[in-house]
Amino acid sequence: MEAGQFKERQYLLPVSFNLPALVFHTNNYDYAQNAFFSFDDIKDASQKFNEKNDDGSYGAMAFGPHWNSDFLYLIFKTAGVSYTVQNGKLVYSEGTFQSTVSSTNEWSELINGGVQNELDFAFKYLYMPFHDQLQSGRSLFAYASSDRLMSLPEDQLETLDFRWICNDGKIQIEDDAIMMGIYSASKNKAAAKKFLIWFMNEESQKKMLERKFAMKLRTQTFGIASGFSSIQSVNKNIFPFYYRHLMSNIPMSEYLKMPQTFISDWSYIKSKIILPFILASTEESAPQTKPLAELYDEYVAEKEASLR
Repeated sequence: MEAGQFKERQYLLPVSFNLPALVFHTNNYDYAQNAFFSFDDIKDASQKFNEKNDDGSYGAMAFGPHWNSDFLYLIFKTAGVSYTVQNGKLVYSEGTFQSTVSSTNEWSELINGGVQNELDFAFKYLYMPFHDQLQSGRSLFAYASSDRLMSLPEDQLETLDFRWICNDGKIQIEDDAIMMGIYSASKNKAAAKKFLIWFMNEESQKKMLERKFAMKLRTQTFGIASGFSSIQSVNKNIFPFYYRHLMSNIPMSEYLKMPQTFISDWSYIKSKIILPFILASTEESAPQTKPLAELYDEYVAEKEASLR
């Protein structure tokens, strides 16, 4: 609710959200004894799982933080790196960013022998969807958000399990959390309010899920508006009936941490500017990348030019 407030007034209501998960094959429960996975848990399991070939290359690698740009983003987000636009400029906590680059590369060096080893392993073995990667037995973990994971067909989920990624007692909610409100210039605010009241109701959301599964739309979207419901009782009482893999994995509200408030085109900025910048900043042999502020200025210039 607080995420939808501005100057102590409630403008938006939370609708749905997704969470970061680490997925593994059911043959590997020995590496998944905890209820959650922290970054330290991933490192500990990796040291036990990794195997080298006679030539020094890795024949089995549990997990590499550089395999997935969204996972890299999660590391920086967990460290407290935030991004805001002030006076038309993209501003971020550069000191925290640089220290996180160092700690992430230390992770890769200590556990997997360096960033390049992770990228070489991914190029050689991880060219298939994450659920097939885990079936091969060469990797132990794969990263996936809850909507992507729960949208898999039942036969693919059958041999998989997962843990939420939780550090310092908090699970970072994905940036694409959905909020809902009434447009200030709406011509029929009374009807809009009735819809909000109907939508934010356990019985209504139960009927939505019933209809979706009756129409066999399970793999199209996950849950309510492609995520967990903001209504706790819906997640606790209704979701496990339709998503049996959530039976013992329903997230408790006290563990959840909402993301910061973003500008309207954040999804594009994140995918086209932030993620490539993080990846380039952590790659050992990558050429010097442009400053993030300059990359954002170029994006704004292109956007303005396209509108002329």
